[in-house]
Amino acid sequence: MPKNLLKNLHYSIGLMSGTSMDKIDGVLAETNGENYFNVITKSSLKYRKKTVQNLKYFINNYHLVEEKSLKRNSLYNNVTIEHIRVIDDLISKTNLKPSVIGFHGQTIYHNSKKKISIQVGIPELIKKKFNIDVISNFRRNDIKNGGEGAPISPIYHKFLIDKFKLPIPCCFINIGGVANLTYYDGSCLIGFDTGPGNGLMDIYCNKNLNISFDKNGDFASKGKVNKNLVLQFCKNEFFSNSYPKSLDKFTFSDFLLNEDFTSLNINDALATLNEITVQTILKSLTILPEKPSLIVIMGGGVKNLCLFNNLKSKSFSKLISSDEIGINSEYAESEMIAYLAVRKLQNLEGSFPTTTGVCRPVVLGEIY
Repeated sequence: MPKNLLKNLHYSIGLMSGTSMDKIDGVLAETNGENYFNVITKSSLKYRKKTVQNLKYFINNYHLVEEKSLKRNSLYNNVTIEHIRVIDDLISKTNLKPSVIGFHGQTIYHNSKKKISIQVGIPELIKKKFNIDVISNFRRNDIKNGGEGAPISPIYHKFLIDKFKLPIPCCFINIGGVANLTYYDGSCLIGFDTGPGNGLMDIYCNKNLNISFDKNGDFASKGKVNKNLVLQFCKNEFFSNSYPKSLDKFTFSDFLLNEDFTSLNINDALATLNEITVQTILKSLTILPEKPSLIVIMGGGVKNLCLFNNLKSKSFSKLISSDEIGINSEYAESEMIAYLAVRKLQNLEGSFPTTTGVCRPVVLGEIY
C-alpha cells in the first residue's frame, strides 16, 4: 500500500437496508474516507417478518413516529437489534474491532419539499452495546442547510470512478426502490433521483401477487408495454425539472390506481412499470452536461434481467453492471455508508450544491 494511503485509516462498518426492506447489508472495510477503501468482510441478514410488518404500518402512518408510543418504541428497538445482529456477524468473522460504525437506519419516509426524511433506529443503543463511535443521521445536516437530503452516494461513486480509472464523463445509477444517478466528468459532480426504480414494481407485486418482487423480471418479460401509459407517466413535471431533486419510494404510487393501469393483466402491468423505470432513467441522461462515456448500473435493479437488458439495449452510452468491474452491486450502499462514516470522522464534506442542492458543501452524519 502506498505510504500516502496509510494516513487516517480506520476499520469501518457500514450498514444499509433499502426501501425494499427485505434485508440488512453490512460490510467491514478499511478506509481513510478519501482515496482508499478495501472490503474485509460482508454480511447480509433478512429482517424478521414481524419487523417488516411493523415497518409497513409506520410507512403508511409515518406521522405516528413522532409519538412515543409502545408500538413506535418497539419498532425502533427491533430495527436496531436486527442491525446489531449484522454487526456481531461482521466482527465475529474477523475478530477486528472497528473504530466506527456507520448506521443509516431504515428509511420509512422522505419528502424533500417538506424537508422531512425519517430513518428508524437507535444509534445510542449500538454505541452502548459495542462501545464504538456510531455515525448516524446522515441526511439531517444536509436538510438543515437547504438540501434535499438525497442522494448521499455521489461522493462515494466519484471515489469509485477514480479508483477504477473509468472513462469520463461517467454515470453511476443505483436502482433501488428509487433510482438515483451520479455524474462525474473530472470536475463537475452531479447527483439526483431519476424515478421510481424498483419501487412501483415491488408495491404491485406485493399487492397483487403476494411476493416481494418480480424475480429476474420474469412477469414483465412476458407482458406487453402500454406505451400510452408510459408517455403519460413521463409527462410528470418531476422528470423535466432540473437537478438536484429527490423522491420517496411512494411518490408515484397513485399511478397504480389509474383505471387504465388497473385494467391491465399482471404481465402487461409489470412490463409497463418496467418500461417506466427504463424511460425515466433514459430521460434523466438527457439533462446532463454531456453524454456519459460509460454508465454503471448497481443495486437491486441489476438482478431484474428484463429491466437491465431493456435499459442496455436502449442506452446511447456503453452500459454495464457494477459487478462487471468488481463492484458488488448488492453491498454498494453499505460500502458507501462505511466510507461516509470515516469522512465524518475526518470532517470531510459528503454532499454538495450540485448533488443535493445544499447551500454549501456539508459534512454528513452525527457522532454518538
